[in-house]
Amino acid sequence: DGANDLPMIKAAGLGIAYHAKPKVNEKTEVTIRHADLMGVFCILSGSLNQK
Repeated sequence: DGANDLPMIKAAGLGIAYHAKPKVNEKTEVTIRHADLMGVFCILSGSLNQK
């Protein structure tokens, strides 16, 4: 993710930075640096279970 993605990430209920640039990492709640997209799935699954 790059700085151009910040408005979209901010508008999302849960902003997840995926292999993002440092500026984006600073502004998101969750950052995935080393996992594949299954990491996003795991985060979203846990988020849904808490509701």
